[in-house]
Amino acid sequence: MEKIDFKRPSETAQNLLEPISFDRLLLEIECNIKVITPHTVRVQFELDLREAVQSARDVFNANLPGLMNVAVSTRKAL
Repeated sequence: MEKIDFKRPSETAQNLLEPISFDRLLLEIECNIKVITPHTVRVQFELDLREAVQSARDVFNANLPGLMNVAVSTRKAL
């Protein structure tokens, strides 16, 4: 998992949880669902949501030490 450089605003401004757009969901539905029903669309959405949350957790865990260092340093500076 890639570490975030907390000194670079372009990196700290990145989304921790990637958005799931309707365009992305439609693409997933078109590629992954043979029979499109409300149930299968919901299943695809829930799968995409779980994957996005797991990815965010992985990024968070990989960067927790750096995040803590910045938070503590900021608090001490106040």
